Amino acid sequence: GNYKDKPIPPIYFGVIDVRDVAYCHIEAAFREHAKGRYTISTPANVPFIELVEALAKHPEFSRYPLPKSQESPLPKRYQIDSSRAIKDLGFPRSPIDKAVIDMAAQFIKLGVVKKID
Repeated sequence: GNYKDKPIPPIYFGVIDVRDVAYCHIEAAFREHAKGRYTISTPANVPFIELVEALAKHPEFSRYPLPKSQESPLPKRYQIDSSRAIKDLGFPRSPIDKAVIDMAAQFIKLGVVKKID
């Protein structure tokens, strides 16, 4: 990609596994006590470089041209409160590394990203 030979921007993302979103939607629809809106996310925003590093550590993606560094400094990390979704809906908070790896594998399977053998 564009950043394989240069640092990526120092940015964070609020990240969530789409399967957790689907789970929470179903739970909100069928739990009588579920009312209003829920925040479902990681406990804190995730630096982009951590998402890249999760891919780089995985054997299936280690051959892909991924960025190796990020510009600095990172802005202040903020916390995200999903406690109500955990309590009311049983929000599972799946590991983000798994979500990123599964997403990348799906991109390859769909042909969005060319497979490197």
